[in-house]
Amino acid sequence: MNLLYLALVPLVCSLDRAYIDANVTNHSKLIDNHNETFYTTSKILSKPCTILAVEFLIDPKLSNNDTEIDTAFVCEIHPKDNDGKSGKRIPIKVQSGQMKELTQMLNNGTLISGETRYDSTGNYIYGNELHVFDIDPEKFKVKKRKSKRLDTGIKPILAIRVTATDYDVEDSADQISDDIFGTYGDPNNLVSQFSACTFGQLNITTDYDDPNIDAVLAAPGVLNVNINMALEGSGDSYPLYAIEAAVQRVAERKLGFELPGPFEQVMIILHSCRGSQCGYAAYAYIHDWLSVFVESYYKYTGVLVHELGHNFGLAHSGRAGSGEYTDHSCMVSSCKKI
Repeated sequence: MNLLYLALVPLVCSLDRAYIDANVTNHSKLIDNHNETFYTTSKILSKPCTILAVEFLIDPKLSNNDTEIDTAFVCEIHPKDNDGKSGKRIPIKVQSGQMKELTQMLNNGTLISGETRYDSTGNYIYGNELHVFDIDPEKFKVKKRKSKRLDTGIKPILAIRVTATDYDVEDSADQISDDIFGTYGDPNNLVSQFSACTFGQLNITTDYDDPNIDAVLAAPGVLNVNINMALEGSGDSYPLYAIEAAVQRVAERKLGFELPGPFEQVMIILHSCRGSQCGYAAYAYIHDWLSVFVESYYKYTGVLVHELGHNFGLAHSGRAGSGEYTDHSCMVSSCKKI
């Protein structure tokens, strides 16, 4: 089936290096209204980038196949390769054999999402993808990032409700706040579930102790963001990371600081992904602060816990030889069956 991660990391032959070499002497840029840079030809990277693994949760309405593998890889490029701006993530384009190598490295711990630096010097961004021509283990170095994210204690989390030029999230900010945080009495939510699962050791909060943040929120824990981009075609003409990046930049301007800022996790909520390369309910970056939800899947506590589990560094909990989602005693597996 067509899925977004196939668009992000196509399992087809890479563009021929000679073809790219012939087109790399100059590169041009398109700048959208949110100051995101998109390269129409090629750009040579000059600094290592940080590899992040992305786990996609297949929409259970479209597939009940427990054996589907839904992992993609992106590289967060160095600010010097992005006009001084941090946080830009580029999908990695590899051949199918290279994809298997990256996945094996992730599974055996050679590659640690969010901590492994890839020596991308001399590689190209072409068509807004990072073209990797060889998987040389010597180019992958683990450099532990300084992180204040906690597995216990008080964890401030922000949800971002997105309005695009053609679609906006149907639920109000108040409804989202109640569904995720239990603000107005919803008894089963992200806060209650994590508290129960950790025996009170992990407590999610929307009390940020900052009046400047509270002043721009639409509801406790929820920020409204309008982007000058359409969701229609987001699964066809451009990858979803472009929408993700636009949301991030607008949110940063409203908040007055770069994300994640004081938040340990940030959840983006979209009306939908619209196009042939969709088919997921949510996705999250492993060992990171960001997750994305479409349609009403943010309402499902199991989906929320599943995706934040990936943010915390957890993999899918499968049984040997029977698929990635088959251990239903664990939330990072069981929400496959909603």
